[in-house]
Amino acid sequence: MDSGEQSGETSGAPAGDWAGGPADGAMDGARPRAGGNWFVGAWPSPQVAHEIAAWSQRTFEPRGWRCSLAADLHATLAFLGPLEVERAGDLARVLELELRGVRKTRLVCGALRGFPAQGELKRVAYLSIVDECAGAWWHEAVERIGRACARAGLPQPGPGIPHLTLARARSAGSALPHTSAPGWEFRVDALHLACRSEGARQGRYMSFARISCG
Repeated sequence: MDSGEQSGETSGAPAGDWAGGPADGAMDGARPRAGGNWFVGAWPSPQVAHEIAAWSQRTFEPRGWRCSLAADLHATLAFLGPLEVERAGDLARVLELELRGVRKTRLVCGALRGFPAQGELKRVAYLSIVDECAGAWWHEAVERIGRACARAGLPQPGPGIPHLTLARARSAGSALPHTSAPGWEFRVDALHLACRSEGARQGRYMSFARISCG
């Protein structure tokens, strides 16, 4: 990384259902993109991510959508906007303390939806997300992320809904396909403070800090 200290738990996740996450910037030769947006997200395992990406490509690309790469598929918990790397390092250290109390969970991909909510033409296609505690886990995690932002002297994250972005329309907008997603599930044992990246990388995003749950 160009500057700032990478924080959080960075030991490798065990193989299998738990092994989800974006590319580690320090290992991948990537660096945070200047002026790029930051967020806290949960990544599915590589197997689930590739299944979602393959379904998405079959479903959306013939209709003129641009699909997310498997490495970029994630559930967004909190959108933070642009951050300086030094401030991100401060936030990562506080997030590690706040998120220790968040237990591991399983996230379930639900209905296929689009943004904007009104009208037939959509710019973004996404899957709704719900946790195995009927939203209680998500609410607690987002609340703790908000507390971490306050402790780090940063604005509160913007409001949002639990989602996993599948594809973006190439034109001003496209109608969603009349289909339903298979209903994937994935386990979460860590959250990532992540950002848009530049330089050598695998995908659109990089992990600045991996914060273990539980």
